[in-house]
Amino acid sequence: FDDPQVWGVATLKQWIDGYETTRFTEIDDRTAVITSEYNMDSIKEWLQKNTPIINLEKR
Repeated sequence: FDDPQVWGVATLKQWIDGYETTRFTEIDDRTAVITSEYNMDSIKEWLQKNTPIINLEKR
């Protein structure tokens, strides 16, 4: 989650938190919860294209 060259900001958390109505909560070094009031589909699509996500669940 902490690779400035990948995200263009200091962390993936900063990128996610900067996206309107979206919040990133890191659970451990491999797990995070991302919530969004109405942008989740766009966030999910971007993450699937640009990150090495192993498992992405929408609840």
